[in-house]
Amino acid sequence: MTFERLWAKEHAVLLRELRAHFGGEIIEPKSDRRLDPSLQRGYSVEPSYFVYPAFQCEISGVPLRVEISEMALDGQVSLPDERTVEYLVLRTRSHTPGNFRIRPEGIFDRVRKALKLHWEHETGDKEFDHLFNIDLPDHRASPALARPDVRALIVQLLPFEYLQAHPGGLRHSTMIEDPQQLSRDYVFQRLERLVELATILRDDHSDA
Repeated sequence: MTFERLWAKEHAVLLRELRAHFGGEIIEPKSDRRLDPSLQRGYSVEPSYFVYPAFQCEISGVPLRVEISEMALDGQVSLPDERTVEYLVLRTRSHTPGNFRIRPEGIFDRVRKALKLHWEHETGDKEFDHLFNIDLPDHRASPALARPDVRALIVQLLPFEYLQAHPGGLRHSTMIEDPQQLSRDYVFQRLERLVELATILRDDHSDA
């Protein structure tokens, strides 16, 4: 569990640059409800010391949120750990045609697939299917993933831990290992691609 903001300086610079370029607003954290109250006993601790601010704006009609989280996936539980792992999370608030969860495919995924110990969705694009592990709870998103322009945008969004789609929008998470991942150019490029993907999926949803 994170008890300090390791990327506070870089993140603060990024949010100021995002606001200067896109408008929008920086959301300051109100409190960290996960913090054990016993840790604060006898100390004067600002709640925001443990939580990062977030940024919200709208680009091309797509509402966006940029934040740092301890969770790579929505609904994941953050457990105490000896090492600190934090993720840059880019979210859209938009309609999508069904749910999917995509992550880069690892060697163990390929072994399980070869031994037929694991099923995953395949698009028919061999290069794409070799790159990614694709989890679809149903087939509503299958037509969207069959589109070459959608697959091309997903590849352009690499690297990431997970790319999720659900009825509320998209969530793109990347483990932060280098300050460059919080640089203006790095984040701006991914926001542009994510907005483009969200727009295509939204229009597919509207046509369905």
